[in-house]
Amino acid sequence: MNSGVTLFGLASGHFVRTVRMCLEEKQLPYALEEYLPHSREIRRLNLLGKTPALRHGEFVLYESSAIARYVDEGFDGPPLQPPNATERATMNQWIGAICDSFDTSMMQQLVHERLVVPADGGVPDEAIVRDAMPRVQIQLAIADKALAQHNFLAGRRLTLADLFLAPMIDAVKRTEEGAGLLEESFTWLNRWCDRMAARRSFHDTATIGRQ
Repeated sequence: MNSGVTLFGLASGHFVRTVRMCLEEKQLPYALEEYLPHSREIRRLNLLGKTPALRHGEFVLYESSAIARYVDEGFDGPPLQPPNATERATMNQWIGAICDSFDTSMMQQLVHERLVVPADGGVPDEAIVRDAMPRVQIQLAIADKALAQHNFLAGRRLTLADLFLAPMIDAVKRTEEGAGLLEESFTWLNRWCDRMAARRSFHDTATIGRQ
């Protein structure tokens, strides 16, 4: 079946992976075209040059949170947003925190310095890593506390919030510091990681490489 959906961005990008997981959870066929952020092809879709971008027929959309909600609301398949207003607000709160604070400390600082810089032949800036780690620890603790109350971030079932966090935690676990923290004391977060890793959407979108 051809859904007419094309996703643009590197498969290894964490926000691209979030959208891919959404598409997989909805069991929606799609094409993936891999382009670097700020490439000519991406700027034709998003003048800001950021990925992912999505095309559905003639409709073009960017910003991962908008894309994820469009995929959930625009297509058949298991719902990825709660019908309950309280849980839906909790989900949106998590998405906002993940895309802002968590992304800055975990991805732009820790993961970038530990995984991306060496992959490009550079030397990590240890000061950036040291500065990020206290915030990463706090963020992991916040997620762990929430997951002690229920199986997923916004309640009893999977939502978009989980799909935003999962690729980031997966990347953090590939750093020495992140792996050490997660092995240390975050019982509930680790159990959530196991639940997420068991999902086909997580397994089928796993790509080790550049973030």
